[in-house]
Amino acid sequence: MVTGTEPGIHSQRGSTYRGISHGAPWPIAMENVASCTTLIQEVSSRFVTGPIEGAAYPIATTTCLTDVREYLRQCETAGISVRILLVQTDRPAPDMRDEVGLNLAKAGTELGFDYAYSSGEYSALYSDVYPPISASLSTFGNRLNEIGLFISELDLNDYVHARNEFALELEKQRGLNIVNGVEEIAIETTGDFVRYRLWEILESALLC
Repeated sequence: MVTGTEPGIHSQRGSTYRGISHGAPWPIAMENVASCTTLIQEVSSRFVTGPIEGAAYPIATTTCLTDVREYLRQCETAGISVRILLVQTDRPAPDMRDEVGLNLAKAGTELGFDYAYSSGEYSALYSDVYPPISASLSTFGNRLNEIGLFISELDLNDYVHARNEFALELEKQRGLNIVNGVEEIAIETTGDFVRYRLWEILESALLC
């Protein structure tokens, strides 16, 4: 996945968060760059909107390094500063568990685990913890690394479980109307959420 380096709308509260929604994913399309060529439009349609079997929505990523290299060239031409993320998700596809993918992971800097939309545009983890929306989720702030991500899959799974339990309890309270002010608490539950493991990759690693 290629993201912009400037903080996105979900990352402008002065935090140290640098997870998947820190910058706009695939920023050529997001910034409506006039120099976006037909080739890049076709590439984007393949890995951003193309169907993926077994998933409600496609993961906004690609396994084709040729496509990524061309996308990076277009970003450079348009003057867009980007970073490259290697992502591992809990979805069966896309799959890059081959020698190329393993070498990229070894060459990259592991960032941690995030919980976000399949598009990468919204991180539930960031929105829940900065600042915490409930006491039951506030303790997870102590498990985050210096860039606001979990350092282990176990911590991520604990958080997702607690988040789901909180959402169910919140819905129950709303239905019974027994908790004052509960309507002021909001938690996003309708999105297509994905567990992510993230590495930041240098462009030079793509040239190997």
